[in-house]
Amino acid sequence: MILEQILKEEDDKWRQRAKLHWYKEGDRNTRYIHNIASKNREKNEIKGLEDQVEIWCTGKSDLERIIVDCYGNLFTSSPTTTDEVRFVLDMIVPNITQAMNNKLDQPYTHQEVKITINQMHPLKAPGSDDDTLLPSHATEKEADTMYESAVD
Repeated sequence: MILEQILKEEDDKWRQRAKLHWYKEGDRNTRYIHNIASKNREKNEIKGLEDQVEIWCTGKSDLERIIVDCYGNLFTSSPTTTDEVRFVLDMIVPNITQAMNNKLDQPYTHQEVKITINQMHPLKAPGSDDDTLLPSHATEKEADTMYESAVD
């Protein structure tokens, strides 16, 4: 019983990592799953980047420098005046009415949380970087627990 649970948890972890939603329950073709996950990781690897003077760089420290410089420049703002900010804000037309905003500000209901949980794909983790998978449909007790987490 414990061994089956451990095997199922490992199987679920690899299915999530490989992003195989069509993968059949009970199929333990781990070699195939490991290959898919490894290829996904290799495909996402950055091999090199061009710096600001268009020189191709592949060294780890060069890549780190290029990325830090890029995002540093991207998220660094130049000084602005209050008048400039006001000018831009005045150009924005609101799309949400006060009535819509009041409805959006209402607390979540137990039923809304349960419906949302039951609409999620069963292989998706409910939280950020959480290894536990959602059951196909949340039981009343699970929905209560997730509701308490959502409203806290």
